[in-house]
Amino acid sequence: MNINTLLASIRNAIAEDAAIKVWTNATYDKDHKVYVGVDTRNPPSVSDCPVVVVALAGKVDGESQEAVIARFAVMMEVIDENMTEAVSTTTYKESILALITAELGREGKSTAEIDAALALITDSFDDDPEATIDSNITEYSGIQNIETFRQKVIAAINGISGIRIITVETDYEPIAFFPSAMCDMIITIEDTIGFGDEAIE
Repeated sequence: MNINTLLASIRNAIAEDAAIKVWTNATYDKDHKVYVGVDTRNPPSVSDCPVVVVALAGKVDGESQEAVIARFAVMMEVIDENMTEAVSTTTYKESILALITAELGREGKSTAEIDAALALITDSFDDDPEATIDSNITEYSGIQNIETFRQKVIAAINGISGIRIITVETDYEPIAFFPSAMCDMIITIEDTIGFGDEAIE
């Protein structure tokens, strides 16, 4: 397949993929946008996100090749400032018993000795032994959402007939430009040279 034809197939696969559209609408209330190339003087705006940018990155072909090896740059960005505080499901009782179990284990105590010690300690809990520990976790959803977006884009590309994804190299930047979360991929694709196809294009 001509590399420009393959680029167009990748563009269309990402733009038309139903799973991506369902996810972006559920998560960000709108469809994603797809760019082929980008004007760095006037890059996609915040309102364009979630956005995917696709471009050529390189290829290997020739008479000795049984397949054309093509590399594509795929960049994604979401704008996401949502924050959640994780709810702890660990009780004070569970936390203390786990700490004591670990310490007795380090001292070489047997399972029976540990169980006996825990039984004595369990009876000593006052107030509400099921009270949970206050959460000390804050999580920004863009961290996970950029990876979910990336996985769906890869799945869409992988669905193109006649190609095989050899490698996917990914770099993430989910913090420096908050609330923007971004990732860049270099996707290496093998496209088998068929009978009558040009080995060099």
